[in-house]
Amino acid sequence: MAPADPVVVYSGTQAEAEVLHTMLRARGINSNVTRDREVEGGTAVVEAVIFVAPEQADEARALIANAQAATP
Repeated sequence: MAPADPVVVYSGTQAEAEVLHTMLRARGINSNVTRDREVEGGTAVVEAVIFVAPEQADEARALIANAQAATP
């Protein structure tokens, strides 16, 4: 049986994605960050997505929601 495709649990800025990625990995969730798009010249905010395995998606989304709620 082929492994299930990873699912997106976050879409936003590259900076926030990197912080959330680090937090998820510290909590034992294997995640990957991929840049979604970047404006020519690199002067605009880079957008990114975080992918996790389907079986970890609910936990990852909950952790991300809690982290974002705690951020003023």
